[in-house]
Amino acid sequence: MKSIYGMLFIGLLSFNVASQSVNDYKYVFVPNHYEWAKEVDKYQINSLTTFLFKKYGFEAFQGLGNLPKNIDINSCDLLTADVEEKASLFRTELKVVLKDCNDKIVFTSQKGSSKLKEFKPAYHEALRRAFKSVKELQYTYTGNNTVDSMQATKQPSGNTSAPLQEEESLAKIPDEVVAVPEKAETAVADRKPTTVVATNSDQEVLEVDHYRSTDSVYRLDISVGSMIFYEGSKVIGKITSRAAASYQIVTSEFSGKGYFQNEQFVIERKIKGVPGIVQMIFEKQ
Repeated sequence: MKSIYGMLFIGLLSFNVASQSVNDYKYVFVPNHYEWAKEVDKYQINSLTTFLFKKYGFEAFQGLGNLPKNIDINSCDLLTADVEEKASLFRTELKVVLKDCNDKIVFTSQKGSSKLKEFKPAYHEALRRAFKSVKELQYTYTGNNTVDSMQATKQPSGNTSAPLQEEESLAKIPDEVVAVPEKAETAVADRKPTTVVATNSDQEVLEVDHYRSTDSVYRLDISVGSMIFYEGSKVIGKITSRAAASYQIVTSEFSGKGYFQNEQFVIERKIKGVPGIVQMIFEKQ
């Protein structure tokens, strides 16, 4: 009997420590894809994760491109969220994990499970059930973070995607059912930069992704806030970018609808005399 009470005491103590630890952190970063998902915002799990953290009082941000400018991604005041999956033939199970800047686990939720057969409803149901223990934390930021405030070298993992924009509509939907519009394309603002280039007038380092058309005629440079198209060294078009599923591309040489697909930027356009839609593909360099 004593051993049972002892185990209960240890369990309650662990829960309280986790609760207090979570309260010490101001922000939660949600990546745009989890390792098990193999694709951006699969089944809108990342979007729903962000929404639920916000619902329970956290300042949560999905994707690097959506972090406010005053938040350093390496800050030890920032927790990184992960959702761990354990799927079987008859059940989907998810756990929510929060890690600090040193990759130490600060909080692990209870398992949320679902026996629904369709993938998206099953993942949503399991995630909402896992978040019940997040709700029980009754999170309130205390500002008493005792973690070393020096920047860590850890970079949050995750691909890129547009953040959930339908929070108000989600909040009005019963917990048992969540319908999130599909968004399979990748947003430019979140994509992982590959090159550090010249500074702007304020000496702020700009990070740029380079793409080249498959015929090697055109080049596309993407940085936070802009997309610039070149023919050789000549600028043929410049577009203000934002987190979006698709972009209206207009240059002096071509125009159409553009979107990200894996490591490519695809422009769908019509060419006079050619039936149907023609895809113009830019490969990431």
